[in-house]
Amino acid sequence: NTGYQTYFSRLYRTTNGGSAWQMLPLLNTFIGVWDLFFNNYYTGYAVGGSGNTGLVLIKTMDAGYNWYSQYDSTNGNLSSIQFVNENTGYCVGDFTNGVILKTTTGGRPIGIQPKGTEIPSKFSLSQNYPNPFNPTSKIKFDIPFIGAQYIEPVQLIVYDILGREIAMLVNEELKPGSYEVELNASNFPSGTYFYRLQSRDYTETKKMVLIK
Repeated sequence: NTGYQTYFSRLYRTTNGGSAWQMLPLLNTFIGVWDLFFNNYYTGYAVGGSGNTGLVLIKTMDAGYNWYSQYDSTNGNLSSIQFVNENTGYCVGDFTNGVILKTTTGGRPIGIQPKGTEIPSKFSLSQNYPNPFNPTSKIKFDIPFIGAQYIEPVQLIVYDILGREIAMLVNEELKPGSYEVELNASNFPSGTYFYRLQSRDYTETKKMVLIK
């Protein structure tokens, strides 16, 4: 029942099979969004652009509420995007003679900031700060070096009080290190939430409170 529709620089979302549509205020700084593709409930991509503004290639990991730039160019446009699995995707467009872009990693990591250069000795998930918060809060976590594993598949997921997933903040393969990610809960109601960090052999969950 959930779907999306673009119209120039606007994105509309339905959760009831099209009976009602909600405009998400997130693409008003971009010109000409021509195609979008979601490879799961939370993760989606939009492409477009024009000769005057440059191309648009943006990504969301929270069902369309926040978008992040994925590719930088001052000319051309992208007209279509398609993924064959969670990580491998293609988009096509025109840079005078045409262009094909490919990712095998699901695009660039978004919203994740490495903190320092020291390699942690163990996994850890910090309490978000500030907490309680309104509407943004930051979450720090550590990824250690484990044996021969140089990269670790990591997910950081936010759940509501009923245990329903409401945001996927991180879904990447990360190198060992300390990281920080920001949660923007502008579209969430006040209440208690939980966030969980999970990898191959580690899971930890903490509670946070949103007060508006």
